[in-house]
Amino acid sequence: MSKRAKTNTESRTMQSVCVRTLQDKLNSLYRQRGKHQTARQPRHMEYLWDLKEMALIAGKSTVEVPQEWLLELEHCEAGVRPGAKRN
Repeated sequence: MSKRAKTNTESRTMQSVCVRTLQDKLNSLYRQRGKHQTARQPRHMEYLWDLKEMALIAGKSTVEVPQEWLLELEHCEAGVRPGAKRN
């Protein structure tokens, strides 16, 4: 692993998230994407989707995700929900 890659990995704060919660958030965004062509999508949506699928297959109840990705997911989710307040 390069020094730069190691530094980037170490600076990320990982957070445990319930697979069911991650699934609900991703499904919500996926449904909204079809209704709103301008809906934002997290940069890491495909990776998060695959992570969720692998966790379900493996029977895991939680996964570790970079905290910044969860925040981005929440911001995107809030931005596509009808009536959601934006900061």
